[in-house]
Amino acid sequence: MDLLRRWLPFFNHCLHKQTLDPRARELVILRTGWLAGSSYEWSQHVPIALKRGVKPAEINAIPDGPFHEEWNGADRALLEAVDGLMTNFTMTDSEWQRVARNLMPSAILDLIFTVGQYRLVAGLLRGFNVQLDSYLRFPPAVD
Repeated sequence: MDLLRRWLPFFNHCLHKQTLDPRARELVILRTGWLAGSSYEWSQHVPIALKRGVKPAEINAIPDGPFHEEWNGADRALLEAVDGLMTNFTMTDSEWQRVARNLMPSAILDLIFTVGQYRLVAGLLRGFNVQLDSYLRFPPAVD
């Protein structure tokens, strides 16, 4: 339990106290969860994302990645950064440049930490074989 007590402040920062706006944060979490294969993470965050301003069409576009027609330039850059961090643990120079056009340095730091945090959470959920809560479905119906 000591480990959990020490981890919770970081988790709390990534979920509640970071500099990414709430909508962007949820896009990052959903794309990370999708790429990590975490049905639990995805199913928990779809309702949160809707409350934070992510449109149903955008949620439906997340599995298709950053080049879906639904995304504007800022969202595309954000999702490209997530993809780079998830597949290569880094961003290319061009991904850095695109994300830096839209985010302050502190928000880029929070982006990287949030991807890492939710990659960890996805691994824990899958590693412990956490099942969906009875009220959740994967993928949730979004319309």
